[in-house]
Amino acid sequence: MRQPGSPPTPRWVAGSVPHSTTVSRSTLRYQPRVDLLTGEVLATEALVYWPRPAGSAMGPLGEWAIRAACRQAALWHRQAATGATGAAGAAMAVNVSPSQLTDPDFVNLVADMLRETGLRPGQLSMEVGEPSMSTDRGALVAVLNALREVGVRLAVDGFGAGSSSLAVLRHLPLDWVKIDEALVRSVAVESTDAVLMRLVIKSAHCLGLRVCAQGADRHAQLEQLATMGCDAVQGHLLGGPVEVELLDTRTHSARRLVVPNARRHRRTCAEHLVAVVRDLGRS
Repeated sequence: MRQPGSPPTPRWVAGSVPHSTTVSRSTLRYQPRVDLLTGEVLATEALVYWPRPAGSAMGPLGEWAIRAACRQAALWHRQAATGATGAAGAAMAVNVSPSQLTDPDFVNLVADMLRETGLRPGQLSMEVGEPSMSTDRGALVAVLNALREVGVRLAVDGFGAGSSSLAVLRHLPLDWVKIDEALVRSVAVESTDAVLMRLVIKSAHCLGLRVCAQGADRHAQLEQLATMGCDAVQGHLLGGPVEVELLDTRTHSARRLVVPNARRHRRTCAEHLVAVVRDLGRS
């Protein structure tokens, strides 16, 4: 998956899962998901990178990377108990592939990794790409329910990039909807996309879900997204993926960018619907 908010010709490009000989040279990088109202780091997404002849590649996290991310998150939570700031205390988000979701041992593997690392299940968020929702819906719901029973938080990643409708969100045991960067970027220039964005945000809220906009790369987007009621943002404006040593500096910078732009308007579901209908009439 291409990283939300990445430039047109990124240094790190999407690629296939690395061969076992490159795993030892792979590294994890982290990107914050930031609350649009408070600037709080709600989660830190772990992304795996590895070298290859044409550059470096990024892909879904394998077993070793998920375990390493859980171990890092457990360390942060121990640090939070001592009053540390930055990423400490935030959830760890990891992206999972369709093949992992169809692996009959995957849920047990996740449970084992949580026990081994000492990370509480509610501190791990697993992100499922929108294409996964176009496969066997019954099987997907079953594995997501099994992960939910373990206690893991769940999110759909890249929503709005494919053909999935809002109705599908009703049938999945989710906590978050992460809106694809293509839709986020077009909101400022396309009135119909702005209406669609508002509709997705309000509909998700009425279903009890929180919303993160991916790929925010301009200050004006933060203001617009906050006005629409979006809960969180993730993107290169607030910081691209960095090594763990640089993450605290990145999260402090994100707070300074977000908090002055927070102009959230809280409404009931009925008021959200009225706002969407009004916007449709203007478009």
